[in-house]
Amino acid sequence: VYSQGGGTSTIFSDDFADLTAVNTTGVSRDNWQTLTKVYVEASPNNCQFKLSSGSAKGIATTVLMSELTGAGTLTFDLQLYGTDANKNVVVTINNGTITTASSATSSTSNTATYTTSSTKTTHTIALNGGGTATSITFAAVTTSNNRFYLDNVSVVIGSGNKTTNGGVAIG
Repeated sequence: VYSQGGGTSTIFSDDFADLTAVNTTGVSRDNWQTLTKVYVEASPNNCQFKLSSGSAKGIATTVLMSELTGAGTLTFDLQLYGTDANKNVVVTINNGTITTASSATSSTSNTATYTTSSTKTTHTIALNGGGTATSITFAAVTTSNNRFYLDNVSVVIGSGNKTTNGGVAIG
């Protein structure tokens, strides 16, 4: 039996590093199908999305990912904006399911809720595409004072390891 790395493919990735200017009037981006109350906010090392305003809910939905027909891994960074009292962000897997959601405060078959903090925190969701094009939505839970930063969004498919037995793939 022989094992080797590989077998993974990144099907969605956005670290927002190419966004070099603050945008306070709203933003559009090719690999996102819905951006409501989404702005570009400068950070010490790069730019990132800031979702929501003091009086409106922010929503960001990725483009459809037809490659996500089985198991995948979503990683993303969240951080609280300012001192907003409402700190929860819900992540929805549209046309798919969640297997596990690290550090989520609650989850259902296709949603996970996270509480943001003043420190940028990386989160991971193991998910399954529903056999059709899947998208992922990040949204504030409440309509006011629920602003947050989103950064380093990535979806990877594949196991990362290939195992063979006499040249026949078994994993």
